[in-house]
Amino acid sequence: MSKKFFTVEEANGLLPNLIPILEELKNVEKSLRKTRKVATALAQKAEGNGGGKEGSQQLLRHYFPIQSLLQRIESLGILVKNIERGLIDFPYWKEGREVCLCWEFGETRIGYWHEVEAGYEGRQSIETL
Repeated sequence: MSKKFFTVEEANGLLPNLIPILEELKNVEKSLRKTRKVATALAQKAEGNGGGKEGSQQLLRHYFPIQSLLQRIESLGILVKNIERGLIDFPYWKEGREVCLCWEFGETRIGYWHEVEAGYEGRQSIETL
């Protein structure tokens, strides 16, 4: 399967459909973090009595929706970089090399890009693309 490269227009056009998916992904991940704390507490209390199954089951309930939502996004060729922040990258071809169009939840459009190795810290304005 060949890698998908996006134009800025294509990436911006996908945002209205991606935002609800990312919002759901962020909510499920937040619930998972809370459940993980509860599961850890349950496991610690259950160490002496062979328990802990309840906490594991709670964690699994959140795992499958996360996997499904991630697959929906990644099947489009989009890279999910940080669920909590809603940070995604769209591969882009610039002057014979791959770079990333970078978008973070809350932004209205693609406004940044970065070198693949630079990551979020290396974000540059889309005007320099």
